[in-house]
Amino acid sequence: MSDNKPAEIWQLENWPRFTWQRKIMPPILRELHRLEGRLQGFSLIFPHDDYQRINFECQVQNVLQRFEPAADSAFRVEVEAAVAKNTGYKSPKVNKRFPLTNRVVHQVEMVLNAVSTQDQDFNKFTIIQWYKWLKDSETEQKTDLAPAIRTIELPATAMPKERLNQELNVFIQWFNQTRTSVAIDPIIRASISFMWLSLIKPFDGYPVFLAFAMSELALSQGDLNVSPLINLLAELENEIEAPKPHANLQEAYAATLNNDLDITPWILWFLGSYKRALLKGIENLEWHYRREKFWLTHHSSKLSKQQLEVLETMLSSQSDDYRWGVNASQYMQLAKVSKATATRHLTALVTKGCLKRRAAGGRSTRYELLF
Repeated sequence: MSDNKPAEIWQLENWPRFTWQRKIMPPILRELHRLEGRLQGFSLIFPHDDYQRINFECQVQNVLQRFEPAADSAFRVEVEAAVAKNTGYKSPKVNKRFPLTNRVVHQVEMVLNAVSTQDQDFNKFTIIQWYKWLKDSETEQKTDLAPAIRTIELPATAMPKERLNQELNVFIQWFNQTRTSVAIDPIIRASISFMWLSLIKPFDGYPVFLAFAMSELALSQGDLNVSPLINLLAELENEIEAPKPHANLQEAYAATLNNDLDITPWILWFLGSYKRALLKGIENLEWHYRREKFWLTHHSSKLSKQQLEVLETMLSSQSDDYRWGVNASQYMQLAKVSKATATRHLTALVTKGCLKRRAAGGRSTRYELLF
């Protein structure tokens, strides 16, 4: 790079006249739209109440993704209560009377707002409101022991403040003009929205969350709105924060800077994250389907309270800790029973066809769900 080469993408002479390699996009986009259709089609097989529960659980995960991991399980209870209150979801398992903090309420409002205003023209007041919600959450965090909002850095340096108003107006005009355009694919539009707003950095702080909200809004304005069923933010964060060579955001930024606003690497980076989010969304729905089928099969089985609680924990686990099996020690911990009782319960669950033993024996023997 020569000494007089701009250091930032927004300093390039042709900014913001982006270009990209359109010929390579159709097969990638066809695959993504196929996955969108598969995800939406899969969601339609669930009865209304089951779908509402799945959607609720996905929204809870999307809100939790915005915070650092919580050591206290009460924080999840608060997030569930806030999502239920905002969406009208009803379940005896959700404690709607749990006291709510503005930190959580504002994040729920932002998550839902980004996918519920797809039929309206976007305006500057919306992004100001998003920022206000984020800023208010940070202010409250200073006096609260609950987990902090994640801090995620992007490679770009913020624009001079005197340029921000004009640049934001140009972006908003483009965003509204392309909302119903057939000349640009909705997923490409979402990727450009994420990139463009993350480069503008209209406020001090939260560039990823603001840019992500824009991409979520763009995706919700597409033909198939599957955003509530996936956790795209988690995939984007993984790509931004992962060590090389997995993370290529820095390389995408450098390539765009060196190739006069050819944003192909940025778009491919976003599309890769979106594909992983869709695949995990489909996997999640498949798990929910197997979960419903499991209880349908065993609804008349005579199971103890402890056995039911352990099975429900395994079937409801959001991680791989219990989803893919438990050993006797884990059963003892979950059911709060002795080792002898745990062994007896596990043996009974195998006999009833609820669990199966893995091939390995001894103390490390694990018992998997049998679907």
